[in-house]
Amino acid sequence: MSAAAGRSTRVRFLTVALAVFAISALRQPAVFMYPAFWAEDGTEFFRESVELGEAALVKPVGGMYMTLPRLIAWLASFAAARHAPLLYAVGAGIISALGFALFSRPGFRWLVPSDAARVALCLAFPLLSGMAECFFALCTLTYVLFPGILFLLFERADDEWRMSWPRAALISFLWLSVGQAVVLAPVLLALWARSWDRRYLFLVATLCTSVALNLAAPNTYVPTRSPSLTELLAVYADNLFVRLVYFPMLGHSGLGLVYSLREGVFLGLSLVVAGSLGYLVARHTPIPGRDLGLLLLSIVCALLVFPLTALTRYYALPTLLRPGLVIGVRYDVAPSVLALLLWGAALLSVRGTARWRTVAVLGVAVMVLNLRSRPIYEPPRPFRPFVWEWPGQSDRIDRARARREAGALRRTVVVGLIHCRPGPPVFGPIRQIVISP
Repeated sequence: MSAAAGRSTRVRFLTVALAVFAISALRQPAVFMYPAFWAEDGTEFFRESVELGEAALVKPVGGMYMTLPRLIAWLASFAAARHAPLLYAVGAGIISALGFALFSRPGFRWLVPSDAARVALCLAFPLLSGMAECFFALCTLTYVLFPGILFLLFERADDEWRMSWPRAALISFLWLSVGQAVVLAPVLLALWARSWDRRYLFLVATLCTSVALNLAAPNTYVPTRSPSLTELLAVYADNLFVRLVYFPMLGHSGLGLVYSLREGVFLGLSLVVAGSLGYLVARHTPIPGRDLGLLLLSIVCALLVFPLTALTRYYALPTLLRPGLVIGVRYDVAPSVLALLLWGAALLSVRGTARWRTVAVLGVAVMVLNLRSRPIYEPPRPFRPFVWEWPGQSDRIDRARARREAGALRRTVVVGLIHCRPGPPVFGPIRQIVISP
């Protein structure tokens, strides 16, 4: 790649990232008009950054290390406490936007040849289901980083699968914030078998290190009863077919009929529908068979996240099985992105007449509308308790921290009941922050 082409690629990448950030900000203006902590952003990251300082960087959350969110929270701690909610949102938003903008780069022409089409898909990503919960929050950043890691693995250089050491180092760092990435081990081995590049084996080794650390971390969310193999298979099948096939085709409103089907009928119908769509994709798209196989392997492995979640979260199983399967939350982010990539690439890559290309574009647009489960625009409703109480609470925290750093803090300062979004009963407040001498 020439120097001029490299500069053009970087400019387009950063422009798309800025546009993705702006689209998400326009969708959720309350994030910036009335900044407030989202769930564990307050109860875990902010509270522990104040109480523990740098020691919080190596503290796991719910059985998983989240190093990148911890790092953003630690950097934000150098500013006044009242700015922390906004800094958390901006930090998470920048990381999210950069991750989704990766798909605009030329290294993805093997999947979607048109540069304009890839940019359009990047701009659609922040509209998908689950993004409203994840885009501007540190505690859910792991769900956005997961497809970002897939993009880092999928990008090709000069039509070859190659992995540079800087990229391998970046992915290895991200493993420490994406515990569910353990399901990508077969993809790394497949990439190594394709390229014989030892850096993929290095990524396997660093992934194993991350998995070992997570397994050793305390997990208060572990189920008291491990799901049976039958339940885990049902979780996998339900989420694979609903999130990757029916949701893009029918949208949220059309899933009721799918949920009501008996298990045997559901599996039979799903295999027929998915098999037919897969045949059409394989037959009519110019994507090479080995590359398409790698994409399908990645999707099959990525959906293993759902049985993994059922094994590690006591509250997950009822929400991951029909008819109680929940759509519209953080779990949707990676499957929605992968569904749009798979079916969008299939439609946009088919060569044909201008009329067919128009039909393909309309099909992708319908799919984007189906894959969103919340309004495109959410009015800026103020989070009243936070707006009223936070300035005084944050000033107390700053004064106590300043005295502690100066060695002048003689008594423990307790700041209590800091409200967090989305609020009760979904999520409670920070009960108290304790600043000790």
